[in-house]
Amino acid sequence: MQGGAALLVGVLVAGCGAESDDNDGGELHSIAAGKWGTGEVLTGLTLMVERVPSLASAVTISYSGGPSREPDGDREVTVPGPTDSWIEAVVTFAPGDAVPASECGWADTMVEPNVVPALEDELGDGPWWECQPGAFPAAGWTVLAYLDADDNVVLLQMTTI
Repeated sequence: MQGGAALLVGVLVAGCGAESDDNDGGELHSIAAGKWGTGEVLTGLTLMVERVPSLASAVTISYSGGPSREPDGDREVTVPGPTDSWIEAVVTFAPGDAVPASECGWADTMVEPNVVPALEDELGDGPWWECQPGAFPAAGWTVLAYLDADDNVVLLQMTTI
């Protein structure tokens, strides 16, 4: 998956201004259980809105991503498999914007979402509510969504399908 992971990270970096998160020069490393990446936090709307069109009215999006499994050195995987890639995004909407609540379709479950370390500072205090499955559809991705209605922020946790 090294080629695919490099492509995903390259596309994410090229698509918008990246903020370095004191990583090791762009080398992939384990940043959370089952998540490999550079540790960079990327910002911008374009790439995320292309993947999740219902984010079009977002004010800011900060995200990180990479492959879901350890790179295999020189071995190149030419056929993608399930959950090859992941993206986590913290999406902020304007105060009073009804998009998050209307898209979320409350699941009535309060949660304490886990997020990759690079995005921890982007999250507010919550409370966080789990959204209904399919609340933020994205072609080719499984998306788990969590809403902080007090701050009008959505956390998306995406994996390829």
